[in-house]
Amino acid sequence: MMWFWPPVQVRVIANAGHTYEVKSVEVAVEQMETWPLPETGKRGPKWRKAYKLCFDALEGMAEANDAGKAFEAAAKEAGVLRNIAP
Repeated sequence: MMWFWPPVQVRVIANAGHTYEVKSVEVAVEQMETWPLPETGKRGPKWRKAYKLCFDALEGMAEANDAGKAFEAAAKEAGVLRNIAP
């Protein structure tokens, strides 16, 4: 697994109300595959960028932490980012 830090808290679409802590590139890809944008049902530009960056990281062409940051931006764009205070 390719890990990134800090983990990103997201709302699980298939299980409304639940929060999932994502801290690996592989799990980020799995989560992104469940996200359409709420208002349009389509995936946005930040989703496409994060999805590509995750695969680039898996192939050794990008850093896992960069993929994690892009994943967080995509989660915000999709309306699933959870801001959980410590």
